[in-house]
Amino acid sequence: MKLSKETEAIQNSLALYCRSGVEPPIPVSRPESLPQYRRLVFNIVLNTMQQAFPIAYKNIPGSEWKDLVHEFFLNHDSQTPQVWKLPFEFYQFVSQNNYSKSLKKPFLDDLLFFEWIEIEVHTMPDIEVTKHKTEGNLFTDILVLNPEFKLFKLNYPVHIHPPEKATELKDDYFVIAYRHPNDLTVRFLNLSILHTFIIEKLIEEKYTLNQIIDDTIGLFKINKNELIINISTFLNDLFNQRLILGYKI
Repeated sequence: MKLSKETEAIQNSLALYCRSGVEPPIPVSRPESLPQYRRLVFNIVLNTMQQAFPIAYKNIPGSEWKDLVHEFFLNHDSQTPQVWKLPFEFYQFVSQNNYSKSLKKPFLDDLLFFEWIEIEVHTMPDIEVTKHKTEGNLFTDILVLNPEFKLFKLNYPVHIHPPEKATELKDDYFVIAYRHPNDLTVRFLNLSILHTFIIEKLIEEKYTLNQIIDDTIGLFKINKNELIINISTFLNDLFNQRLILGYKI
């Protein structure tokens, strides 16, 4: 049901008050309760960010973290009505306003993004899996990936090192996050650029491993026998990890 213009205006005024602390130009039966309402709303946002970003929260001093969330609360015009999606807007706000530099935490953008990805993958809608069988030929059949994943790149290896240590190791890092089909937990795998290329090919579900190997040799200039051993070991591990589910029918 669509709200009346008057009700919508009251809601917007109250929301603005919660963010800014400037008393709204609307009639209030108990004005002394307004500060408590504002405190309650802010604490919901503060607790949401703490739960969404436990590693970032642990690695930023308490006062700085609270100030950062307050800056977001005060200056960001939220676009989502769903509280669980608010951490993504927090990540965007921090990144766009370059807080990693002002807080002297170069890893911050990557860490917030990494922690958000876990939420996103965990809550993503179920995706229909391509029809497949569990027995087949690794080299001549098309492999079927678990479709519930995100493939992404980081500048700091916050997925494998404590943030302060990761700061010293800036480079290109490729990571895949996926939802395990058995227990629905989100798991992360660190990938080399070679293995990232292999997964990108597998995503298309139209190339056999033999075809992928031929493309890879020309691109990476690797000895074919070494490449076959490397990729076979990698793919068998993905089967065990349930990132590869089977062979396309």
